[in-house]
Amino acid sequence: MVFKCQRDAFLKEFASKVIACEKIQQKGDGANTDSSELFEVILEDTILFPEGGGQPCDYGSLNEVPVFKVIRRADKAIHITNQPFLEGEEVKQKVNWERRFDHMQQHSGQHLITAVIDKEFKYSTVSWWLGEEVSYIELDTSKISNEEIREAENKINSLIRDGKKVSVEIYTEDTPEEELKQVRARGLPEDHKGDIRVINIENLERNMCCGTHVTNLSQLQVVKLLHSEKSKRKDKTFLYFLVGNRVLNRLTGCIEREQKLTALLKSNPAQHSELVGKLQKSVKILNKNVQGVLKDLAFLQAKNLNDTLPVPAFFSLHRKEAEPDFMNTFIRELGDRVKDIFLFLSTGDEKLSGNIVLYGPEKAVADLGPKISELLEGKGAGKGNKFQAKVLKMANRPKAEEIIKDYFKN
Repeated sequence: MVFKCQRDAFLKEFASKVIACEKIQQKGDGANTDSSELFEVILEDTILFPEGGGQPCDYGSLNEVPVFKVIRRADKAIHITNQPFLEGEEVKQKVNWERRFDHMQQHSGQHLITAVIDKEFKYSTVSWWLGEEVSYIELDTSKISNEEIREAENKINSLIRDGKKVSVEIYTEDTPEEELKQVRARGLPEDHKGDIRVINIENLERNMCCGTHVTNLSQLQVVKLLHSEKSKRKDKTFLYFLVGNRVLNRLTGCIEREQKLTALLKSNPAQHSELVGKLQKSVKILNKNVQGVLKDLAFLQAKNLNDTLPVPAFFSLHRKEAEPDFMNTFIRELGDRVKDIFLFLSTGDEKLSGNIVLYGPEKAVADLGPKISELLEGKGAGKGNKFQAKVLKMANRPKAEEIIKDYFKN
């Protein structure tokens, strides 16, 4: 069956009768709802597209009751709702037009991109994905060059400016196979029933497809080919793209980020990458210098502890700005004295995440390591006279110090 949404993708409202309604188990239905009860509603016809052909389903409503998902079974469209309907009842369908038009732009754009790349470079499309923000086609080639991408993009947008028509052709099940062979297709679903639908882009290609499409390439507005990357499948390549409103949305986001960077860097956009590069280099040098100073500090603090009399039972030290290597430097610089003192060392944020090292007599490390790690919500392990962990709740450090004090009082 060719649904109303496939015959006229621009219909936003439509009335049709209910021919069946059954209650279903929610588990595994995939509907985006918190309702404990769900129903499968079948109508005489529908403007709500069921998922298929790589295109997600429409969202919308039946008599203002939300439709959470639409799926196809053979020649029927199944509408998932959280309220039942009576057989024979006429319902008013409404489609979420913003979602529908976005899907139309991306799907028709995919057909156009596929046709142009196949015609110009002989790279066929083996699959595609319509994502929530970015879509891609998977090409039957190990690589597509940046020059080819730009050339394809120019030809694609030229066809959009020419306003080539996009039309729907309907073939019956009795259509001779030889005639259908002239149409690009990857095959029909096993449970397909009824007429066969073909999308025709004027003077470019004819493609068997069940999805919703624009009626003129000018409705795509613009296509932007973003980048390519290797597919997980051998000798295949992903090519990512945006169509229509998604290009405008991405451009808006880029402009907003550019304006923020201009204010922060106090420069024109053409200098942003150069200035950020200089800042990164400066930060790297500063960080290296800070770590050098911290190592000197670790040496001095270790020397002071070595000179402390009487020898304390334990010693606690936290350095927010230090790297974990600071703790190893401190332990190393203590020399032989490290055998006589229990060390509780830490680096990182005083309240949130960081790293700890417990170092000292093996029994004390074995007794205290797991307790301190649990208190600080950490994951770590110990061996011999050393226990180390990454922790998430450094705010509990004072409590950890109290546990250590109590341990050495006994």
